[in-house]
Amino acid sequence: MHRLVIDTNILISSLWGNKPRELINLWLNGTVRVLSTPAIIEEYLSVLSRFELSLDDMQKWTRLFIERTERIREETLVDIIKDDPADNKFLSCAVGGKAGYVVSGDKHLLKIKKYSNVVVIKVSDFLGIYHHAFESY
Repeated sequence: MHRLVIDTNILISSLWGNKPRELINLWLNGTVRVLSTPAIIEEYLSVLSRFELSLDDMQKWTRLFIERTERIREETLVDIIKDDPADNKFLSCAVGGKAGYVVSGDKHLLKIKKYSNVVVIKVSDFLGIYHHAFESY
C-alpha cells in the first residue's frame, strides 16, 4: 500500500473533482494510506474553513483527518524549503512516517523532486504510478 502525505492544495482542489478528487477517493476507500501531523491537520481545517462548506461537510472532513490518517509525531524536522518554510512540514511528516510520496501542486515542494526516500510528485503522476501498479496484478 502506498504511504503518502497530501499537500493542502490537493485537498482543496479535490472540492472541484478531477484527479485530486480521485486521490481523495483512494484515501476514502483505504487504497492509499495518508499520513499527517497535528500541524498539517490544523492547516487543512484552516484552509477549508475559508470555503463555504456546510457544517456537515466540515465535520466529515474533520472525521476523515482524525480517523483515517496515520498521525506522525513531529520529531523529524526538515528545513530545506527556504522560499516557503511552511511547506517543510509536509516533507517532515513524510520522512518521519516513512512515506513514499508527498503529493502536491506547490511549486516550492515540486522543485525538491526527491528528499531522502520521499518523492515529491504531482497528483496526475502519482495516479499514473498507482494505476500502472494496479494493472500489473
